[in-house]
Amino acid sequence: MTKFLIQRKKPIVVSFILTALISIVLSLGVSINYNIADYLPKDSKSTKALDIMNEEFETLVANGQVMISNSSISNALYFKEELAQINGISSVIWLDDIINILEPIEIADQEIVEQYLKNENALISITVDNGQDSKVLEKIYQLIGEDNAVSGDFVDTATQKTMAVKETTRAMMIAVPIIIIILLITTSSWIEPVLFLLTIGISVVINMGTNIF
Repeated sequence: MTKFLIQRKKPIVVSFILTALISIVLSLGVSINYNIADYLPKDSKSTKALDIMNEEFETLVANGQVMISNSSISNALYFKEELAQINGISSVIWLDDIINILEPIEIADQEIVEQYLKNENALISITVDNGQDSKVLEKIYQLIGEDNAVSGDFVDTATQKTMAVKETTRAMMIAVPIIIIILLITTSSWIEPVLFLLTIGISVVINMGTNIF
């Protein structure tokens, strides 16, 4: 095998470089699905329940909530309209979708009212499209500021994405210098560590690109 590879080293090197270049382009089209529900078995109770909910309800099930503190009805309506304008948010639901807020809310069912407005805190339900979690969360905080709050499944997903990038970068910053030191100690040539790192780098790039399949 070694003899075969050495005799054809140029075509092999060229083919791997071309494969790596193609993989760089392909990796841009690789997406990560952070929706845990999609990984459940099709016959699981949770999957069946989600399918039934999607069939029964016209709107998507809300996966986030935005709380506006010290808010009046008019203020809550303002933020509702602004949230609806954010790309990636497919639906926004608040108290005015449930009851007629033109009438005094004191005469409305207080259990319903308190689900959306309690102690001058307005709670707005939103549905965020898959894959838009991080962008939407950033835009929401730009709108409502740090004094208000956001929660829900899409927030957890956005946090997972951010943590994945941070932890991977941190691991690389620690691992790469250690690998270089080990290679410098254990190899007999200055070029060998470079070749090892180049080989590992090309392998990673090809793996990232072929993930598109």
